[in-house]
Amino acid sequence: MPPVFLTLLMVLAAGVPGRADTGPGAPYGLLCELLRDPAEAVITDPTPELSWIVNDDRRGAVQSAYQVLVASSEALLQRDEGDLWDSGKVISGRSVGISYAGAPLAPHTTYWWKVRTWDAEGRASPYSAPQAFHTGAFEDEERAFPGESRWVQRADGSWVLENRQRATYHDRQPRRLIRLGPGHYVADFGRAAFGTLAFTVDGPTEADSVTVYLGERKQADQTVHKNPGRTHIGFKQVRLALEPGPRHYTVDLPRHRSRYPNSQVLAEHMPEVAPFRYAEIVAPPAVTVEQMVQQALLYPFDESAANFRSSNAALDRVWGLCRYTLRATPFLSLYLDGNRERMPYEADAYIQQLGHYAVDREHAVARYTLNFLLFNPSWPTEWHLHTVLMAYADYLYTGDTEFIETYYDDLKAKTLLALAREDGLISTRTGRVTDAFLASIHYRGDDFRDIVDWPPSWEVDPEKADYPGQRTPGERDGYVFTPINTVVNAFHYAALVRMAEMAAAIGRGDEAAALRDRAARVKRSV
Repeated sequence: MPPVFLTLLMVLAAGVPGRADTGPGAPYGLLCELLRDPAEAVITDPTPELSWIVNDDRRGAVQSAYQVLVASSEALLQRDEGDLWDSGKVISGRSVGISYAGAPLAPHTTYWWKVRTWDAEGRASPYSAPQAFHTGAFEDEERAFPGESRWVQRADGSWVLENRQRATYHDRQPRRLIRLGPGHYVADFGRAAFGTLAFTVDGPTEADSVTVYLGERKQADQTVHKNPGRTHIGFKQVRLALEPGPRHYTVDLPRHRSRYPNSQVLAEHMPEVAPFRYAEIVAPPAVTVEQMVQQALLYPFDESAANFRSSNAALDRVWGLCRYTLRATPFLSLYLDGNRERMPYEADAYIQQLGHYAVDREHAVARYTLNFLLFNPSWPTEWHLHTVLMAYADYLYTGDTEFIETYYDDLKAKTLLALAREDGLISTRTGRVTDAFLASIHYRGDDFRDIVDWPPSWEVDPEKADYPGQRTPGERDGYVFTPINTVVNAFHYAALVRMAEMAAAIGRGDEAAALRDRAARVKRSV
């Protein structure tokens, strides 16, 4: 195998060009409550956390102080007046999670903020560009769970989410548009996305209809694969009425519904979507399709935040797929299993979280998914333990301890210490899974049990299989379940170690020491 040469560049925002040694530049990359664009959301925390990137590319450069201004109008801020909060010069190297400490903020109001920094030699930077943020309702009484994010309609009629960014629709032209015959057209958009189809037709002379097929697979004849079976590969078929004459149409997909308790749905004001790369239209011969557009629902993404190049084209394509996946899959503004259940799972979300951190400076969607799963967990034992791993990753990548401080007891319960025997090992089969325990981890189902890898797959008659993998009955490699399972306790150990680190980060030294002792006991027993 030939050697592969890699160049990996991770930047937190647009690169800062070199400059003479004149002190720091204006801070950039401002975040309010981890949101890069808080003007496209509403904030429900009356004391929001503010963060920025220090703009100083000199070797060994550090921030020695900062000054934050928060104003009730952009005009005041342009005059360097913070009528809500002028922090003054604060001697600190901290640039993440700075809690607002000014006059009380009012709900349903727009504010502006900016910041400047000082370097180790005491030289001040210019102020950053101002950033606007909107406050929403500060009360939580009507929320389904602590931290629930709801849709809010603004005065201009637009909709935004509380404390998280929203995905938006983007028009994509096909990479190939093929006419297979009279009235028969196929488009290849190059990449799958959750979206719908818009198209323009010329004709018919009288009312008629077309059939639209959307799918993630195609057949050898270039048409959409129309028999996905049980593979969960995207496919939709819609019959659409046509009016006489040239017109523009958007496919109105049926609303996605699921029987699962934590499944997510699109808000009613948003057109429904399905995953597809290929679109096929079968129309009367007299109808000409003049344009087909994929309206892709994509999460905000900074294309300049990370880059990867190598001498291996296949590896570069893998990188591109990874990056695109984290733009296309959080289409409901939290991490999901995909289109099958549209439901978050802790282990899946943990992988998505780490992947997202690697390709973009994006923290809000991971934070909200973590918040959701803390109070709306799935059933596997190990998945609950992953909640602690997610919280620790959130802390490492944001430097923000607010979530840990707010939900420390809930996170500690997710280590599943209540299931431990005298030797430190945990089990779901020793009578310790009580109603009180399940309530402590916010699990409301009746199927709390170990998963290890994955539930056994179903037996399928080879003659009826849609793909070869269906013929294999099970994916556990012969793993034998016992009352004490090594996989479960390995995750328990990892959760204890990370919980100890988080306890120390918020000043709970005694708790940290006790958790480290419990982790050491588990390690000895395993």
